[in-house]
Formats: sequence, structure tokens, C-alpha cells
Amino acid sequence: MVYSAVDPTIKAWAELHGLTICTKFAGQDRRFCYLTGGAQECFQVSIEPPDEGEILVNAWSIETIDDEELHESWRVRVEELDSALNLAFEEVMAWRDRPKGPRTW
Repeated sequence: MVYSAVDPTIKAWAELHGLTICTKFAGQDRRFCYLTGGAQECFQVSIEPPDEGEILVNAWSIETIDDEELHESWRVRVEELDSALNLAFEEVMAWRDRPKGPRTW
């Protein structure tokens, strides 16, 4: 399993923040979760499979009340995954608390 070396870190991070990790997408092993941004907002943190000792963590906006497109990524050594996940969580919380433009719907 491609995520076996990092699953304990992902699981511990998710439990700390009360998140549910999805493990499949389109029949492929994947790791991602959704975070609420409050009313009418949703964000995602996704973890790409480790590759040559490195791993990529992405934070994305899925839906925002003002249609803001938000994305940040961190490529780190596998040993630094916990730090990258914490940075992603903090970034999503900053997006959640940002001043928002007018509603688009």
C-alpha cells in the first residue's frame, strides 16, 4: 500500500482535529478530508502519495461564499508530514476566518 508509511501520521493528525480521512477516489488509494468553513463554505486537505522520500500536501477551497479560489501546497520530506498537515490546517482556518466578499449565491 502506497500510503502505509504515512498513514499513522495522517490518522493521528485527523484524530487531533476531529476529521475523517477518505481513503479512495475513483478506485485509487488517496488520502483527503473536508473541513467546513462555516455556512456555505468547504475546504479540502489532500495528501499525495509519497514519492522518493517526499510528500505533497494541498489545501484547496471547494466552495466559498464569494467564489474565492484558494490553494496552497507544501512539498516536504516524509518525516515532516505532520508539520505540513498542521500548516495546511492553519491555512484553512485562516481562509475560514478571512474577510469575505459579497455572496455570489
